Amino acid sequence: MLLSKAQKVDVPHEAGSWFMLRPLSWLQCQEARDAQGARQRTTISELGPEFLSALTSGNKEDSETAIQTLEAQRYHLDNFSLEVILGHGIVSWSYVDANDEEIPVTQGTLEQLDEATATWAAKAILGLTAPKEEEGRTSDATV
Repeated sequence: MLLSKAQKVDVPHEAGSWFMLRPLSWLQCQEARDAQGARQRTTISELGPEFLSALTSGNKEDSETAIQTLEAQRYHLDNFSLEVILGHGIVSWSYVDANDEEIPVTQGTLEQLDEATATWAAKAILGLTAPKEEEGRTSDATV
């Protein structure tokens, strides 16, 4: 499926504000993951040698548990660059300037978002991007 549809989503903590969001393509997801790569390596290191041992151990149950833990975190915000997600996922918004003219979505205006709004928008974009459970099962069955 091509991802061209944008969805209008109300900002829950800003009455009357909305964003037009679109899901990320697989390539945009990869870009966001790559940009966050150093942080991922740090996170894995912080999980400790026990986790890495379980992942590569001969114990099938330990390995499966470790893999399930990683899969559950696949679309967790910490695995993505916020800058990349917002840059690709926000199409437009309801923000206007003092002259009541639309403020365009640019790198500069994205950098001016407060942390709560940026985090909310990124999570909403990932929510649109992550495969639905049923789709995952269907694609697994047909592969």
